[in-house]
Amino acid sequence: MVGPGSQLACAAAREMVRSGGRSFNPLFIHGGVGLGKTHMLEGIALGMRQAHPGLNVVHVTAEAFTNGFLEAMRTASLASFRSRHRNVNVLVVDDVHFLASKRATQEEFLHTFNALIERGVPIVLASDQHPRKIARLTDELATRFLGGMVVKLETPDVETRRAIVRSKGKLRGVEVPDAVVDFIAENVKASVRELEGALQSVLAHASLMGRPVGMAVAKTALRETIRCTVQSVALRDVEKAVCLFFQVDADGLKSESRVRTLAYPRMLAMYLARKHAGASYSEIGRYFGGRNHSTVMSAEKKVVGWLKDDARDPLLPGFDNVVDILADLESNLGAA
Repeated sequence: MVGPGSQLACAAAREMVRSGGRSFNPLFIHGGVGLGKTHMLEGIALGMRQAHPGLNVVHVTAEAFTNGFLEAMRTASLASFRSRHRNVNVLVVDDVHFLASKRATQEEFLHTFNALIERGVPIVLASDQHPRKIARLTDELATRFLGGMVVKLETPDVETRRAIVRSKGKLRGVEVPDAVVDFIAENVKASVRELEGALQSVLAHASLMGRPVGMAVAKTALRETIRCTVQSVALRDVEKAVCLFFQVDADGLKSESRVRTLAYPRMLAMYLARKHAGASYSEIGRYFGGRNHSTVMSAEKKVVGWLKDDARDPLLPGFDNVVDILADLESNLGAA
């Protein structure tokens, strides 16, 4: 199901299959858990086999590559391992972030990558993070991953979530009522996988209780899921998430200092507090250093401006892309 959050990734996948890697190579797909990266890789591998019959398409996880490499070293069969991965016509690797901190495996994968790129072999990779954000990934690998096309799978918007629920229902032979579709789509937002699980739970409850699929069943089936999903975010949670992300301490965040390394995180913290904690401007100002409500309003306005200008001027001076920063912070708020 293609929506605004997956449109670019789907277009890149189709182009990779069509061109066989001639348009760009590698294709690196990243995004959160349950957004469809593995499904997309499977589609690319299948598309390659169908569009280019006879190609040797190898589709593995980074964990399988690592285990195979370690086993090859243990059994002195490195030549066979390298031949199996370097004599392919297409290499598709899922969960590349698994290579993090495994220095010897990263070195082996680097040599495999270089050998394939030199021959023009299409390489498709997927990870839960952008190459630059994978902790303890060597610069050599990160720069090579960035040498092709890097696309992000975003969380589906509400219209896409509705379409997914309807589609999954039809696959099960069920016409899910619009009210139930809306209820699931508006309350289960994190991933496609969770949407599928929510729908399955509703259908199972209806079947076991001998009742039609309706709002009463849906609310009963998803009560605990929604309760656990809709977590209350406190100001201290925002503070902790921002301090961790920017590697600043709480005292600095609340200080009078206007240096950019503290002022920008502070403004983002105020924006997030207003959006997620449900606190008033005055409460947020008092929490972040005894500031008045107009300071918080100004910070919120500034961040909104950054977001609007992001496509034209994507870099917040001194930091990364503003949209990505906020996405990371918001994804961490529940665990902060």
